Amino acid sequence: MLRVLRLELRKAFHNWLFLITLGIAGVIALWSGISVILAYYYDLKMMALRAEVLNAAVNPGHSVITLFNKWIGQDYIAMATSLFYTLLPILAVLPYAWSYFSERKSGYVKLIVTRTHRNTYFLSKYAATFVSGALVITVPMALNFMLVSAFIPASPP
Repeated sequence: MLRVLRLELRKAFHNWLFLITLGIAGVIALWSGISVILAYYYDLKMMALRAEVLNAAVNPGHSVITLFNKWIGQDYIAMATSLFYTLLPILAVLPYAWSYFSERKSGYVKLIVTRTHRNTYFLSKYAATFVSGALVITVPMALNFMLVSAFIPASPP
């Protein structure tokens, strides 16, 4: 079981489609992070200008703008975030879902099933597909969280 799973995971992570999909998701996550950071600093500048012009205090509701509602997992305003969640099903499936079809078409499935149990092969294939799809989604989200947390404070609301 572990040999087949290790083989499937190696095939999942060492193909060009996984890397391209991870790159596309990463670029979208970086785009979302940069747009949120720029909007945050623009809001800070506008609040300071407003306070200067009106001789008023800085907006006390500023603590509502925090890391926890501006990263890609909670943001709903940035266009890149909408694009990320629109493409999420395709990005999750694209890295390795093609493998079963191509292996079945080439006859590779028959060769593997004769050497190992059928359930072992399919369970390993499902696990590798799940892990590759999960990594393609969670790595860019973690990258976005780290980028946004470097610039926007994590103040409690």
